[in-house]
Amino acid sequence: IGVNVAIASSGSGDSSASEGGSIGVGFAIPIDYAKRIAQDLIANGKATHGMLGVTVQAKPADVKDGNSSFSVGAQVKDVVPNSAGAKSGLKAGDIITGVGDRVISDSSSLTAAIREIPAGGQVTIHYTRNGQPASADATVGASTAS
Repeated sequence: IGVNVAIASSGSGDSSASEGGSIGVGFAIPIDYAKRIAQDLIANGKATHGMLGVTVQAKPADVKDGNSSFSVGAQVKDVVPNSAGAKSGLKAGDIITGVGDRVISDSSSLTAAIREIPAGGQVTIHYTRNGQPASADATVGASTAS
């Protein structure tokens, strides 16, 4: 179950047009995430989102005879000093493949997974380094939105 946050429409962008409407594509956030944000807003007047403190890019799958359109995780490009990522031992070149029990396929899925964790929340980060799987516990930092 999710909370609808946007609906794609077929409008032409011309405000005088009388036709438009949904094309059947909607975008939603998970209900558990929406409930946590609502509780934060009620209790504190602002909501927090987790922040790992790493810059990442999608890690393409290895293909012998050409390029791949599939990615197999989020490759760490840079780690902010003293961030949650740095404190958990992440390094440039690591490929993050999971957050808790959630599979990470690219940089966007990593951002979504971390933002769902409240500031100060604990999570296990699964990654590969030099082809070897590893895991580290992290206490995510805060990214505040009002």
